[in-house]
Amino acid sequence: MSDKPNLEEIRKELDDLNERMLDTISQRMQLVEKVAAAKLAQPGQKLRDKERERVMLAELAKKAREKGLNPYYVKRIFNDLIEYSLDDQSRHMSRRDPAETKDLVRIGFQGVEGAYSHLAAQKHFAKDLENAAFVGYSTFGDAFRACERGDLDFVVLPLENTIGGSINATYRLLEDSALHIVGEEVWQVQHCLIGLENVPLGRVRHIASHPQALLQCSAFLASLPGITVESFTDTAEAVRRLKERQEITHAAIASEDAAERYGLHVLKRDIADQKENYTKFVVCAKNPVEYDARLDTKISLVLATNHKEGALLQCLRPFHEHGLNLLKLESRPKLHTPWEYQFYVDFEGHIADQNVTNALEQIQRHTSYLKVLGCYPIRTQGFDAVQVAEDVESTALKEEVAGAFCETPAEPAKTKSAKPYRLAARESGDEKTEIKVGDVVLGDGSFTVIAGPCAVESREQIMESAKLVRDLGGVMLRGGVFKPRTSPYSF
Repeated sequence: MSDKPNLEEIRKELDDLNERMLDTISQRMQLVEKVAAAKLAQPGQKLRDKERERVMLAELAKKAREKGLNPYYVKRIFNDLIEYSLDDQSRHMSRRDPAETKDLVRIGFQGVEGAYSHLAAQKHFAKDLENAAFVGYSTFGDAFRACERGDLDFVVLPLENTIGGSINATYRLLEDSALHIVGEEVWQVQHCLIGLENVPLGRVRHIASHPQALLQCSAFLASLPGITVESFTDTAEAVRRLKERQEITHAAIASEDAAERYGLHVLKRDIADQKENYTKFVVCAKNPVEYDARLDTKISLVLATNHKEGALLQCLRPFHEHGLNLLKLESRPKLHTPWEYQFYVDFEGHIADQNVTNALEQIQRHTSYLKVLGCYPIRTQGFDAVQVAEDVESTALKEEVAGAFCETPAEPAKTKSAKPYRLAARESGDEKTEIKVGDVVLGDGSFTVIAGPCAVESREQIMESAKLVRDLGGVMLRGGVFKPRTSPYSF
């Protein structure tokens, strides 16, 4: 009888263990539903107890180290479980009528199955997959209008990418439509090169994908000599056409999920120029959704200022006065009105909060147009897990994590505290630092608007920008003069 380990038997044990872990997660989520019900019955109870999360993760990290596990990865796993639990509780603390009262939930997106929009829609409606029908449309507008007609309960469209910036077409649809933003979803984009067979990269002569995907993989494409590229309406459509054509020298850029759906091969993974590539999608419906005020929510709106000096400053001041945290402020040209602009704004708050109502009333006095696009929970999943080590670790816990990589944890060296900087440290005095730039004083307690283009392209552009900034109440002009690694508009 051989003493050598049997790989198949070990894998069978791992499979059995994985199934038991799934059963445990399922039991945990059943308890989470009870927690949500208890919180609903107690209006004063907060949805999220960050102190409890911090203590729990610290304790789990300590136990992980005692068991010979890497506490960093253990905390990542449990942080994802916490986010999953909070997302599930959020669903119980909102009244999303179509999903709760219909046997079939109809969800639209742009593209074909396997497109990133489809994957994001499936992620957002994961709890409704058994009674969900996902319908792809050729264009954003077609999907949007189908929801307006009542053919769909929800439509999921991309709004912003961390590399390419805002999706203007989606903003235009939101502005002109009666649909409401009722949710958002974040999807990490991981581009792969996909082929009919597992051929060497040197044999690839033609690559197809969505224009944005081609742009985001430009460095990889430049490394392949003699190739031609072709644009499609979405990444999954490029994969579908690749399978139809049956050309061995052709390839497509899309998700690994798209390759699996169409039975093709991944030739190379992670080919994007920037690895941290996320797209934010919005979920829209005909009627707004009433969310529990305890949820962390944001409000999106679009406004056009009165065409007079200081108008933008007057619109921004109420956010400061009412303690509302701005998440986004972006200007876009107004259609059919050259050199006039409107602004898209995201800020933290709940639409039922009197503080928010008062701020919006003040803002409206200084606008020629204002429309609230929606109030919906903030989705941060996809980012929190990456940052969990910095977000929840105490100093002692960081020492534990460091010690997990060596046999005996090193005792931290005793260092003498450095003397505070004489001019900057509070220990040296309570005086506030004020900086004077021309006639502008920074740090005197007044609100200052500094604005300008992402990239300086011409004298005409910067002079026109200066006039616009002055007319809208800005007091300082800024502009990017050093081109980033990819697009000058990618930050």
